[in-house]
Amino acid sequence: MRSFILFVFVSTLSLADTRYESPSTILVKGEIREGVFETDSEDAAQWKQEVLSQLQFIVGNFEQKNTPSLGHTLNLEFKEKLPGESAKFKVSYKAIFSLAWTRPYQGSSLPTEVKVILPKRSDGRGLELFSEHHLNHCGQNPLWYYFKPKSAGCALGKNPLPSDAQFTKIYLSTAKNSWGKYPEYGKIWEDGKLVITHVMGNVDSDDAFSLHSLFEHETDVVSFEKSSDSFVTRVSQFSTQAGRVIVRTLQITKGNVEEQEKNPDFVAEFKNLQKEADVISYNGHAGFGENSRAFTRLIDFTPAKYYLVWINACVPFAYLDDTLMDAQKRANPASAWSKHLDIAILTQAGIFQYGSDIQALIRVLTQKQLSYSQFLNSLSSHGPAVLGEEDNQWPKPF
Repeated sequence: MRSFILFVFVSTLSLADTRYESPSTILVKGEIREGVFETDSEDAAQWKQEVLSQLQFIVGNFEQKNTPSLGHTLNLEFKEKLPGESAKFKVSYKAIFSLAWTRPYQGSSLPTEVKVILPKRSDGRGLELFSEHHLNHCGQNPLWYYFKPKSAGCALGKNPLPSDAQFTKIYLSTAKNSWGKYPEYGKIWEDGKLVITHVMGNVDSDDAFSLHSLFEHETDVVSFEKSSDSFVTRVSQFSTQAGRVIVRTLQITKGNVEEQEKNPDFVAEFKNLQKEADVISYNGHAGFGENSRAFTRLIDFTPAKYYLVWINACVPFAYLDDTLMDAQKRANPASAWSKHLDIAILTQAGIFQYGSDIQALIRVLTQKQLSYSQFLNSLSSHGPAVLGEEDNQWPKPF
């Protein structure tokens, strides 16, 4: 029995609204015109999550070098439901989403299409079976992240593919990219101070507080520290030619952000330290999205205030959802979310143990000279990019 359906799921941040600036990657539109998955579920809302679970294998296909942003740009259309082969139903769909694509070398160009290997069945049981069949030979756990279908000994590198896998074609075209935009330096310094609220995840590093060593040479530095059972608070402040700099750090010593989000003492401390913040940042493990998304859920925005959010983890761009954009819309309903928010984020692997990126950001913000691309190009982490900068006006008034 053939069944025709039409359900459309559109992200609150559509691809047409997205801008992007990066010295090492470009924003690309990815389109799957003939997507298929099998499932035992009849629930279209559940299908959306199952497609997300299937498509996240794209991350491993590209070895974290070309990263899809599924959580905040995926537009999804289900087209047809048929009887399945390995599950009750086979559902066809069309998907459009953005990818951070490694900038083509000089003389090369963006391919117009690529083929990726995806699980055929994407409900919970199907993904369990797929992992059981291919774990170790085709990657580590979680398989979607460490997926290496072309590795020696992996059956997925052979032709024809095993019955639980399929080739899926992604059509590529260049999306809207910016260049030469600056942070809103005037808005940041309009009250005469720069306030940074920084969360350092539990990364087992002896140098977790090296960030504060940046201030030791200052003659008027003021610092204090207090500890709790699972986190340490440290605050440093000093004067610069641009104004007063205040750095408030929360270092997690037990668990990570996902667990601390449920700790009322940690949440209260974060909310207190976030007051008047211009920069809100996170360095640490993404936790395959659990930690980086928990961090964004902690953030509140004050109406009419400009913010720069910085996320340094492993491929957090892949896990970014609409949380920050929706919070901005609540704070400033008459404006585009990007008017009062820039999101600087990594599209590839992060180097986050030592806080060197935050040190660099503080220097940039106090000097008020570098564009985003100039600053991001100086970082040691891979694939830094910024979203929301397209309507920045500096050096013109905000």
